[in-house]
Amino acid sequence: GTNLELLSNPYPSALDFHDFQASNNATIGNTYEVFDPSFGNYRTYTIGSGGDALRYIEVGQAFFVNTLQSAPVSFTNPIETIRTHRM
Repeated sequence: GTNLELLSNPYPSALDFHDFQASNNATIGNTYEVFDPSFGNYRTYTIGSGGDALRYIEVGQAFFVNTLQSAPVSFTNPIETIRTHRM
């Protein structure tokens, strides 16, 4: 089964969800959700089809992912981007 887990971007720059998911593909699915207070709801991004969120997760931003198994996720420096992106 899958479980919804809350994570956050620990980097001082945006996190590339494509790279993050690729480095954790056995642990998390290819979709994330993030709450947007200006929208008053969650925005979703799925690799391959997009969505109403961007592929880049902002500095310190919390986001939900579906976990595929009970295992830790890995945050490695290559998933960090140089510039920031806005929703």
